[in-house]
Amino acid sequence: MKNKTDTALALLAREDIRAFEELITRYERPLTFFIMRISDVVHSDAEDILQEALIKCWTHIKEYDSSFPFKSWLYRMTRNETISHYRKKKVQNHGHTVPSEVWEFDHLAEDLDLQQEVAAEMTGEHLHKVLGTLSKKYREVLILRYMEDLEYEAISDIIKKPIGTVGTLLSRAKKELQRQLTA
Repeated sequence: MKNKTDTALALLAREDIRAFEELITRYERPLTFFIMRISDVVHSDAEDILQEALIKCWTHIKEYDSSFPFKSWLYRMTRNETISHYRKKKVQNHGHTVPSEVWEFDHLAEDLDLQQEVAAEMTGEHLHKVLGTLSKKYREVLILRYMEDLEYEAISDIIKKPIGTVGTLLSRAKKELQRQLTA
């Protein structure tokens, strides 16, 4: 099963739990960090949220439309569960951070023309703190694009906004991030 595509596994998972287990193996770690990045919860809470998201994915796997990428569907389900958890718990930012070694800022810094500045003056922790000050809508699109390495189409599918809006959000998010980094 390891050589099957995500979409093939998702379709197979409708009949075979082992296919769904393979998908969990592929996505458990990245989704856990995705949850931590967009919600600022601790690792154990992220695992709980992910477990709930995966249960929902399993119960709705027959509704998955294979004409769309499975990864986008999975991230959207996880994002929705994270938002649901946030609303239920009214989680506030308590300074919990994702370990800096899991953050990869090179692409973001390069895109902002901050490569030398970031290398010379800022650590991943500093950039993480500045990202944490951005509004949720900006932080989320930056994380999806630069940390999760998703294309505009996938981001559009996940946040349920048109591709043009995704581009606008990313542009504004980068400008705001750059403004705060250089302030």
